Amino acid sequence: MEEVIIGKNFFNKDEIKILESYENGATYILFYLKLLSLTAKTGNKLCKYKSIDYLNYSVLATLTNTDVNTVEVALKKFESLNIVRKELVNDKEVIFLEKI
Repeated sequence: MEEVIIGKNFFNKDEIKILESYENGATYILFYLKLLSLTAKTGNKLCKYKSIDYLNYSVLATLTNTDVNTVEVALKKFESLNIVRKELVNDKEVIFLEKI
């Protein structure tokens, strides 16, 4: 079984405090934690795998039970805070979640 372990100082990290200060900040943090859980088996990365496109906002919204607009906004905020990064790996886009 894969586990997600967050440090005892998780909520004291600057990135989390910044997210928390936004309107809907608690929702963004919960979505980030759900993404960590979702990617625990994949080395904290999201990509298209078999028939499931984990980069699709609607798919992520469904899998995390999060509003699709929140998914889109949250991912942009995560990227601006460098807690997610996009890369091309073997000509495929991959989103990596940084542990903070």
